Amino acid sequence: LKNIVFNDKSGFYINDSKSNRQIHQKDFSDILDTYSDIAVLAVASGIDIKLNTSQISSEDFFKRDSFKFLKYLFSLSDGRLYIQEETEEAKLLTLMGNIYLSGGGFFIKPINIGSQSIESLTILREDMMKKGFNHINTCL
Repeated sequence: LKNIVFNDKSGFYINDSKSNRQIHQKDFSDILDTYSDIAVLAVASGIDIKLNTSQISSEDFFKRDSFKFLKYLFSLSDGRLYIQEETEEAKLLTLMGNIYLSGGGFFIKPINIGSQSIESLTILREDMMKKGFNHINTCL
């Protein structure tokens, strides 16, 4: 059991795939759209990418492309910015997708009172916290 503290403004909510998004929640579809744009630009630049999309088809992924009208300019970029490796960012995207599919959650790096250190990324159910300062005991 860990004794953690945090403020609800110190993290972010990811919405739930099964219900309507609340105003304080980030829409995971917007995050997925951004990564879809990066993937489309990478493919257009000739970079072979690995899409870890078990819940969405490649066709659906590419339908999210926001830059369809720019496809004629893709050859002007060398594509180095679009290389997707197994980075912490890619792992976080996968984690956010899983949380989105399993009911949403609040992402935070809380302070552990006992060890007086910052914990690693922690995801809490929304019903575990309140607005403002939170001081809770939880099993991480």
